[in-house]
Amino acid sequence: MNGFRRAAGVWACCWAVGCGPADLAPTDAPVPTQTALDSPALPSLDSTPLDSTPLDSTPLDSTPLEPLDRPVVTPGVARVQEPADAGPGALVRVREFHPNGRLFTERSERLGESGSSTRVGPMKTWFENGQLRCEGAYDDEGKLGGHWRYFDERGVLLREGDFASGLREGDWVEYHANGRKRYEGLLHRGQNEGPWKYWHENGQLMAEGSFLNNAREGAWRFFDEQGAPDARFTGLYQNNERVR
Repeated sequence: MNGFRRAAGVWACCWAVGCGPADLAPTDAPVPTQTALDSPALPSLDSTPLDSTPLDSTPLDSTPLEPLDRPVVTPGVARVQEPADAGPGALVRVREFHPNGRLFTERSERLGESGSSTRVGPMKTWFENGQLRCEGAYDDEGKLGGHWRYFDERGVLLREGDFASGLREGDWVEYHANGRKRYEGLLHRGQNEGPWKYWHENGQLMAEGSFLNNAREGAWRFFDEQGAPDARFTGLYQNNERVR
């Protein structure tokens, strides 16, 4: 990964109930759209990213609760806050639960006026089967910050990397479902920047090259699933278009 940090520039979960801020987290940086003369679209993140998939038609955070005399861990309880009687400005521990009683999410919030709150500090979310879904942290402004990791329901790591002020920043890696790397590259403010590599699901290198301002720039090489060079798309790119 150190090679990515030498790249020019620097690079780029979920709902109020899951792995992100109250609003949707920044969408995953897509591979720029291709033209007919360009290379085929490289594998980006899932067409329906984790960040945009609600876990329930009724977000748990929106479920009203009666005031609690003390925190109670009860199956079906949507939200438990400690301390329950904290007022504006207080930092509280929040836990939410799946209908089967298993822990759904655990985080800290700073309470504001009129029932508002800001997520701060570490955050974890779990699937209903108990597997960790994602983990990371929020900065003091309630934006995604630091290192985040995302998993599927089997516990397989899907992607990991850092956020800064709510945008993906630095080295990011995504994996195929079989655990092999899918892509590896550098982002700056959520945009592709610098060297990138993509792999087929069988582990063969699919493509490698560099981005400048979220567009392919310079020499790119492409390979098929058997590792043979693909001369149709390999070449020199300028502003995301192959020029020769």
